[in-house]
Amino acid sequence: MQKKIRVLLCKGGMDGHDRGILVVAQALRDAGVEVVYGGLYCSPEEIARTALEEDVDIVGISMHSHAHLAVFSEVSRLLKESTGEDWLLLGGGIIPKKDAPLLKKMGVKRIFLPGTDTKEIADFVLKTHSRKIEKSVLPDLVERTRKGKFLAASRLMTLVQKGNQKAKELVSEFPGVPKGTLLIGVTGPGGVGKSTLINQLISSFRKEKKTVGVVTCDPVSISGGAFLGDRIRMREHTLDKEVFIRSLAQYENFKGVTPETPDIVKIFGVLKKEVIIIETVGAGQQDLGFGDLVETLVLVLMPGLGDEIQLLKGGVIQTADIIVVNKAELAGGDEMFQNLLSYFGNTKKIYKTNSLSGSGIPELVEGIKEHKKS
Repeated sequence: MQKKIRVLLCKGGMDGHDRGILVVAQALRDAGVEVVYGGLYCSPEEIARTALEEDVDIVGISMHSHAHLAVFSEVSRLLKESTGEDWLLLGGGIIPKKDAPLLKKMGVKRIFLPGTDTKEIADFVLKTHSRKIEKSVLPDLVERTRKGKFLAASRLMTLVQKGNQKAKELVSEFPGVPKGTLLIGVTGPGGVGKSTLINQLISSFRKEKKTVGVVTCDPVSISGGAFLGDRIRMREHTLDKEVFIRSLAQYENFKGVTPETPDIVKIFGVLKKEVIIIETVGAGQQDLGFGDLVETLVLVLMPGLGDEIQLLKGGVIQTADIIVVNKAELAGGDEMFQNLLSYFGNTKKIYKTNSLSGSGIPELVEGIKEHKKS
């Protein structure tokens, strides 16, 4: 059973420097911690929502502005108001020592000032026990999840992630996703823009008023920790209550995702998410089995990954339903697109996109819908 500490790291206020917090994130990852990165300029509402979706054990906020009292106070209030629990908050950055007593009253357990050794931070985090979910509340979590309660579903996901056998048994009894659900898999090598593409897909489906659940999978470091950073590409949807993003660390490879992924999908199904998107870890040519977990498998490529000889080697490119040439404006984009059309155009839909500008996204969305109907 995985009992990793999950820590959310965010930059609050208006400071735009992330070097320090990324150093801390790396240190925690190397110490065996699961780090969910929330990014820069996070509002209290964004921090609280992310903490609740990811069901983290610790919320770490770095501040370089004079808004620290207001930010910590509001985050503490929102979390307490949502769950009835006191959450463990940590502070860092430029925070006056004189404010430490007041911050501690707000629930800030420890403040790490400039010059603190990252080992000291990691040691403190590792001594913290992961938030316990008593077995006695499991039936209630299941019942409230069935009723569509967001927080119960988040806690149930945590139990599944940590390998709680009873939770897995109960979730296995959930029905499959409703018939009309769009169940989409997004795979491809690391760096091709999968997360940014998913962000565009979320935006498109939300314009249609569809509810969305997203599972993102990231690799585990050789240290046993993980940096879960995919959701930062989808940050614009953080405060949308009809979008639920959950990050998973891949301790065990299961078809390019994690063994818990099918259970998380079932929970999204019970929540009546109309669109469920699963993002694999940066996938290689051998990841063939992912397609049986989804209805529409989208393979994302980009120019510069190889010539037409690579296309003929097979693998996931043969099992994909849709192929996307992302960053298609780069040199070689048109040639790659034409090669794909030449080899696979009779059996697959092939699209060119730019996931930053949104070019080609409407056509891709229509292609996904058409595949669902076929």
